Amino acid sequence: MGFDGSCRKARNVMSQVSKTIDTSKVLRTVPFENSFQFCTNVGVYTNVAATSLMDFAAKLDVVDVVSVEFHYPRGDFQFWITKTLGDEELGNKMCLIKKGLHWEQLREELLKLVNERISELTGSIEDEK
Repeated sequence: MGFDGSCRKARNVMSQVSKTIDTSKVLRTVPFENSFQFCTNVGVYTNVAATSLMDFAAKLDVVDVVSVEFHYPRGDFQFWITKTLGDEELGNKMCLIKKGLHWEQLREELLKLVNERISELTGSIEDEK
């Protein structure tokens, strides 16, 4: 998937003003063919897939930590969230997680970011009503 190069420039992007995002697009459910497929290695699928940001958080919480170990360094989570769901801000924040964490700690940090973003976005929908 290759999000690595974009992660390198995340610090620059995060220092810029956030652009307006389509909250309904970020929070929508995508078709299964566009879902995030959790793997533990190239071609080794876990049979766990996420079709929305909320579903991603739920699945990330329970999927084998080996999947986190496989996907995070490759930038797969960041790529899917940015390119499929359209949330560049969250994808960039994921790139800024402290290096050297144990995989369970990394999972916790990712979950914290995703859940905070879900709360932020669902709150903005409520504010618009």
